[in-house]
Amino acid sequence: MKKDANEYLYNEAVKYLGKYPATRKKIKEHLQKKIKNKKTYARAIFPEDQ
Repeated sequence: MKKDANEYLYNEAVKYLGKYPATRKKIKEHLQKKIKNKKTYARAIFPEDQ
């Protein structure tokens, strides 16, 4: 089942922070990589404007 994009990205940010201490910039870069990844689109529902 697919999740809402905001929920998915929030969970990914929490996982990342659980492993590494990070700044806002690092978290932003990590989430941008996740958004560009094709596997992410299989797991989350993104609105058309993103």
